[in-house]
Amino acid sequence: MLGLRTAPKEDLQSSSAELVYGQPQRVPGEFMPNTTDPWPAAAQRASLLDSARVFAPVPTTQHGVPTSPVPPGLRSAGYVFIRHDAHRGPLQPPYDGPFRVLEHGPKHLVVDIGSRPEHVSVDRVKLAHLDVTQPVDLAIPPRRGRPPGQPAPR
Repeated sequence: MLGLRTAPKEDLQSSSAELVYGQPQRVPGEFMPNTTDPWPAAAQRASLLDSARVFAPVPTTQHGVPTSPVPPGLRSAGYVFIRHDAHRGPLQPPYDGPFRVLEHGPKHLVVDIGSRPEHVSVDRVKLAHLDVTQPVDLAIPPRRGRPPGQPAPR
């Protein structure tokens, strides 16, 4: 089949492969030249080594070190909302706040919650967009522990 496509046609003055590809097609017998000269292995080895020295190594990447996408506005936020991860009722909002930010870290914030600083992960907070013309009403933190004791009924 390869011989039929590479054989020149007398009426076209070219082969069918040459009409399709725009140049004559090489057959396996034409890849190696028919020379009786000995192969210059030392010269070709030196040429290949010179070519290999020119190549620069490709810089490697670190796929195992994930970068944390922290929103740019969160790095300089003054007030944030904190996601409430516990069970909540049907109409309870998912975030508590706003709370004042005391310090910014690479992956955490120090937030003033009820007059005590707490470290909160960046994954749990959302930037609070507040009206600058109004005073900020800080949220009262939820109570922790047991509810206050009630007098026993008599």
